[in-house]
Amino acid sequence: MNPEFVFIILLAFTSQVIAKNVDQVHKCKPDICGPNAKCIDNEDDKVYNKLKQPYCLCEPKTIGKPPNCMIGCLKNSDCNGDEFCDVDNKMCKKVCEHSCNSTETCHDSKKLCIGKCRDHDDCKLNEICDIGHSCVAGCRSDNSCKDNEYCNDDLKCINVCAKANCGENSVCNGYNHIQHCACEEGYIPEKGVGCKQKEPSHSFVELDELECHNFCGDYASCIVEDDIIHCYCPKDLRSNPIVACPPPLLFGTSKPEYCECCEQAIDPDCAVPISCALDADCVVEESLLP
Repeated sequence: MNPEFVFIILLAFTSQVIAKNVDQVHKCKPDICGPNAKCIDNEDDKVYNKLKQPYCLCEPKTIGKPPNCMIGCLKNSDCNGDEFCDVDNKMCKKVCEHSCNSTETCHDSKKLCIGKCRDHDDCKLNEICDIGHSCVAGCRSDNSCKDNEYCNDDLKCINVCAKANCGENSVCNGYNHIQHCACEEGYIPEKGVGCKQKEPSHSFVELDELECHNFCGDYASCIVEDDIIHCYCPKDLRSNPIVACPPPLLFGTSKPEYCECCEQAIDPDCAVPISCALDADCVVEESLLP
């Protein structure tokens, strides 16, 4: 046989063997990565193209490195969206199946448990218990709100001046959850009317509470601050206190001459005595006392 021909045949065979081995180097082999891992030989994979060879990667919900990938987790991001990582046991668990007790409500998206409530007392001071038995933002009384807010019928804190009715040439300020009406600079309150032009000689610095009532409307209370008279209705947010407030009543009665703000009155929310109308007589019924 022609030696030259034999050489050509051997060269062709050797080239096929080399090409086959090179191709095998660039392809994944069975079980090369170990348990709980996968081999990547995808030409579209960036890491594969950078390494120019297959590489191993641990499967989701596993920890460690190939070939020692173990099922488990080290942090919440190792788990699915509705799961959390039980770090002690290194296991992914469903949030609502394992983490919340019988007194809590589960929130998948937040990966946390929120305590159920039976009534408002189970919640924080600035929270209320809603119909779903969860504590949500809200108020239970005026004291749950800021000083210039009150708690409305929907259990929401509302600015006391939101619907103020102080009249012209006046301003509203909220103190102790009550709207206070005061005349603008250069004006003074005129009982039963509103704000009128102030005379240069007027000064209220030494004005006491009794004299203050000569400027505010009937049944209104008042204070003097920085030479300014502030009129307010003790328990009403709709009336103009410079004109008049609703007449006070003793708890359990309907007669305006019975005033609820006397010190001995049964009403636990009793205001200071001066908030009674000046021409009202306070009568304490023995049968109404505790």
